[in-house]
Amino acid sequence: MKKLLFGFLILICFLNANATNSVDTKFDMKKKVFVQQLWKLYPEWATGIGYHKYDSVLTVYDAKQRKKEIDFCNNGLKLVASYKNVPLSDLNKTDLYLIETFCQQVIFQVNTQKSYEWNPAEYNVGNSFAYIISENYAPLKRRIDNFYIKLKNVPAYYEAAKQNIKNPSNEYLQLAIDQNEGSLSIFESDYVDSVKAL
Repeated sequence: MKKLLFGFLILICFLNANATNSVDTKFDMKKKVFVQQLWKLYPEWATGIGYHKYDSVLTVYDAKQRKKEIDFCNNGLKLVASYKNVPLSDLNKTDLYLIETFCQQVIFQVNTQKSYEWNPAEYNVGNSFAYIISENYAPLKRRIDNFYIKLKNVPAYYEAAKQNIKNPSNEYLQLAIDQNEGSLSIFESDYVDSVKAL
């Protein structure tokens, strides 16, 4: 569900390039700002969809990050409320509801579901690092530099995970172990081979 909502949000910047009135034009500008802030808040997601401005950033999912998410989504819901009864184009109405649904979902996940406390499988840096190494979207040197900068935050990332996890189920714990062990080759061989190739 989260990936589907993320995918829809990606389209927000592109859905209504030709605004039909000044209200739509203003909303287009605000949703572009929303998406830019979204990429900054979720740099791994940005990297995964091909937006590489934040490739060197690794999100440390601690209380400070959760507060940033809640603040961002509360602002997103204020944006939605300010346009709820405004005549927008059909495309912008769709975008408005996508923003609303995304923000409500994040707030629910952080405040109620709290999977960051019971699902250790959410803590795996492998995917974003693998993407940087394996995808040929930029010169290898730049990708290696981003990888290295991002790597410096891994201890803080896993320290936050240790602080967050409370009573994980055995199934999720084993999945987390398997996933993280499976990611080791990214650092032990893929990264090393890439550095040697420079």
